[in-house]
Amino acid sequence: MRKKKLLFIDYIHSSVRDLLAYYDKHLRDNFDELIDIEIYKKTYQKNRSSIRGIISRKLYLLCQFRKPDLLIADTYTHALFKSAKKSMYIFHGALTKRHPAKNHNALTERGGDLRKMDYVVGFSKRDQDNYMLDQDGKPNGNFELLPLGLPRNDQLFSETYKKESRTYYDEKYGLKGKRIVLYAPTFRNYAQEIKLPFSASDFERLNHFFEENNWTMIYRPHYIENIIPRDYLESKVNILILDARAEEDSQKLLAATDVLMTDYSSIFVDYLILDRPICFLPFDLDLYDEEKGLAIDFKDEACIPGPIINNADELLTFFKEVDALKDNFAGRRALSKDYYFEYFDNKSCRRVWDAILYDVLHFTRE
Repeated sequence: MRKKKLLFIDYIHSSVRDLLAYYDKHLRDNFDELIDIEIYKKTYQKNRSSIRGIISRKLYLLCQFRKPDLLIADTYTHALFKSAKKSMYIFHGALTKRHPAKNHNALTERGGDLRKMDYVVGFSKRDQDNYMLDQDGKPNGNFELLPLGLPRNDQLFSETYKKESRTYYDEKYGLKGKRIVLYAPTFRNYAQEIKLPFSASDFERLNHFFEENNWTMIYRPHYIENIIPRDYLESKVNILILDARAEEDSQKLLAATDVLMTDYSSIFVDYLILDRPICFLPFDLDLYDEEKGLAIDFKDEACIPGPIINNADELLTFFKEVDALKDNFAGRRALSKDYYFEYFDNKSCRRVWDAILYDVLHFTRE
């Protein structure tokens, strides 16, 4: 019997990494004679989303790996999806935004890629109603959506992993005993300038609060753009800038932090697993919805498991409540867990491997 060939493409979202770790621990002994696994690992690089970077990766992979039985990727891989007999894309988060975005360029770039996929692994069945829509909001793909959960999130259920992640940040950045707030905004790519509703003096106030209350803020800009002017953050000893080049693993960062600030990024859905405070800064909500498109309603409490912050005063009020151990949004987080998760557990790796081995490759279950 010919061995099945699997090609894993592992970029920055870590689900492929965790799938491979699960295979080594639980499946290799039973399937090593049945499948060959090849891995293409690409760490963060500055031009990863540039035309040059995309073309060079595509040519390399097309030449290096010939017609696998199944390609599994945790990022868009363009023509490579069609180069395999079957292809599976592990989506990078819950569907909080339209994918592809409303604008024509995004539809052309991503739509062409995604129509070549056979399977998409996501969070829940609700993703099927919002994923791969055309400009008229109609379905635009022939893939099967598998609401199995993201493999990278299994570890967020582990107390050991959470403790180890916190120890890592404590020791590397001197954060022991501090409360850590993470600000992780999403990608915008507007034609016009992004206008953050916080001034340089507001960041002075925030830095003072952090100093007085033994907090540290970690700012993780999206790997494609930065929305906070760097001069706002200069000399702020209680604010660290850690992008994907400094700390590639976003899940380890989530596990180490006490509070999350975000906007339209799906990172908050992963963070729900930790059941820690979340706040939202959707300062350009109407523009973002017009340019990119949202798949969630900011007026729906089940969609938004935390307060909407409009200015520095409201943000400081929220921080003071957290510091006083007032958790006013535990009920909202519970609603959101039911809304976003098909499975709220640590078994996503197992479900995805079951789909790969038995539903796609058609091995016989023992």
